[in-house]
Amino acid sequence: MNKKSSKICKDIKSLKIQGAHRVAREGFKAFIIEMTSFKNSNQKTFQKHAKTTAYIITNLRATSPMLDNYLEDALDSINYLIKKKKPIHVIQNYLNIRLEEVLDELKNNRNKLVVFGSDLVENGDIILTHCHSTSVINSLILAKKQGKKFKVYNTESRPKYQGHDTAKELAHIKIDITMSVDSNIGNIIEKVNKIFIGADAVDKNGNLANKIGSKTIAELAKNRKKVSIYSFTELYKYDKRKKIEIEQRDPKEVADPKEFKGVKILNPAFDIIQHSYLNGIVTEIGLLTPKQFVQKAQNKIRLKPSII
Repeated sequence: MNKKSSKICKDIKSLKIQGAHRVAREGFKAFIIEMTSFKNSNQKTFQKHAKTTAYIITNLRATSPMLDNYLEDALDSINYLIKKKKPIHVIQNYLNIRLEEVLDELKNNRNKLVVFGSDLVENGDIILTHCHSTSVINSLILAKKQGKKFKVYNTESRPKYQGHDTAKELAHIKIDITMSVDSNIGNIIEKVNKIFIGADAVDKNGNLANKIGSKTIAELAKNRKKVSIYSFTELYKYDKRKKIEIEQRDPKEVADPKEFKGVKILNPAFDIIQHSYLNGIVTEIGLLTPKQFVQKAQNKIRLKPSII
C-alpha cells in the first residue's frame, strides 16, 4: 500500500485513531489515497486492487459499519464507472471529489446532530455519559454556551480510560463534571435523570453497540423510570450485517497475561444495548425512535452517491 494510506491503517489498527466517526473519516481517506495513487491503468487490475484495499481497511476494526458503508459506496461507484468503460484517471478524479463530499457530509451531519443533542439538555439536568463521544461532548458544550445550567457525571471507562478525555474537555469549558470509577455506576445512576451515550453500530432491530459497560448502564436506567437514555449517532452507522460483530481487543489492555498464567482475560470493546432500553436516538435529522432510525438509515444507504 501507499505509505500514507498504510500509516493511516496502522494508526486505526493500533487505536491511535479511535471513535467510529474518526475511523470512518480516516479509513475512507486511506482508501482514496491508495486508489488515486495507483499507477496501473488496467481497469480489471484497478478494480481488483480497490476490492482488496477495501477489504483490508474494513477489517482493521470489527465494529465499524460507518466506514464499511462509505467503502461500499465507493466500490459500487468504481464498478459502475468501469462498466461504463471510463479511464482510470477519470475514476480517480471522481474518487477525489467523493472524498471531499464525504468529509463535508461527516462534518455537516455531526454539526446538525449536535444542535438536536443540545435541545435535550434542560436546566437542572444531571446527566451521565460513558466513554468518549464527540457528539455527546459537543452537544453538552453547545448547551453550556446556550446558558443552560446542568451537571454531568462520567465514567473513567476502563481499560483505555477514554473517560479521562471526556472529563478534561468538559472541565475545560467550566461544565460541572464529576468523574468516577466504572464500578460505582450503581450509585451514580441514582443521582442522574438523563444518560447520553454514543454508538458505533445500530442493527436492523434498532439495538446498538457502544463502549463496554453501556449495557449495565442501560439496564440500570431501565429499572429507574425517572432516568432517560439517549444515544447520539449518525444514520450511516447502521450495520447491515445479520449481527453486530463485537471487537475483542488485546488482553494486555486489562492485565499482562504473563502475570496471570492459566487465566483467560476477556476484553470486549463493546456492549449491545437493546432498543427497548432507549428513549431515543439523536441523529443528523433529529430525535428518532430506534425503529425510525432503522427505516431512515436503510433508505439513506440505498441511495448511492451520484456518478459522473
